[in-house]
Amino acid sequence: MKTWLYQHLYAQRQSRRWFWGSPLRELVRLLVLGMLLAAFTGLSLLADDFTQPPGEVIWLEPTIVVFMKPEASEPEVRAVWDTLAARSEVRTFRYVSRDDALKELQSAPGLQGALSNLKDNPLPATFVIRARDTTPAGLTALKRFLEAQKQVDRVQLDESWAKRRETLLDSLWGAAKDVWAFLGTLLVVLLFDNTVSLWQREREEALVARSLGATPRQVRRPFLYHALAQGILGGTMAGALLWWSIHVLNDMMPIVNALFHLSWNIPIPGVRGVVGLMVISGLANVLVGRLALIYLQWQQEPE
Repeated sequence: MKTWLYQHLYAQRQSRRWFWGSPLRELVRLLVLGMLLAAFTGLSLLADDFTQPPGEVIWLEPTIVVFMKPEASEPEVRAVWDTLAARSEVRTFRYVSRDDALKELQSAPGLQGALSNLKDNPLPATFVIRARDTTPAGLTALKRFLEAQKQVDRVQLDESWAKRRETLLDSLWGAAKDVWAFLGTLLVVLLFDNTVSLWQREREEALVARSLGATPRQVRRPFLYHALAQGILGGTMAGALLWWSIHVLNDMMPIVNALFHLSWNIPIPGVRGVVGLMVISGLANVLVGRLALIYLQWQQEPE
């Protein structure tokens, strides 16, 4: 047990010595690793926040508007309310009464005088519905169901927009997947190259240890400790870059929200998220580093 502990302590000291032996090179590699991790994670956060399950884009989500007949009584309106609340296809809905609709119209500039002469309220009660299934087929099926309800005058849905939106979403998700794949490939290449570069610098020392009787696992150990530390530090740097960049973006969000009538705010990763990023980065670096070392040792010792 003491021998095992000593070997691990020695491997840790070796990895620290490699870090401090060329601090500028290590800092540059950590910066590159942190930026790639921050870009990869930031893209995931943006896609997560920009969409609602299952893939519903907040400001592009089509809505269904149900117009009740003017003579619809309160119990009949309530029956439609209960029907919508019970339907699994309906994610959310908002009821606008006739009086509320008239008040909203009267608040519009230039219409106060024209509407003040009305004896009766001509506006119908409406339901504004957001469907759970936002595909054209799902929206059309829900529209047909609503049209069959008693005292429903008409149902409004822009089906052509729903189809264009689905095509746009498919294109956006395809582009996002391509970017994720590209960033993921860059990360794997960078992690592999880090271990290969370190091996090339410390190759003679590793071969000497191997010739003195060290097992391949003992030779790999300090390299893996180095990979673990590099991954954790890279994850920490990525978390700091994410925190700063999201703060900068959120400072600009009020202007964007005012222009497009949104309430969008990118969530800032908490301590748990940053720790998770550090752990995942460290383990991924160890895994890729181990594969690189096995390949390098196999090259050096084909037997």
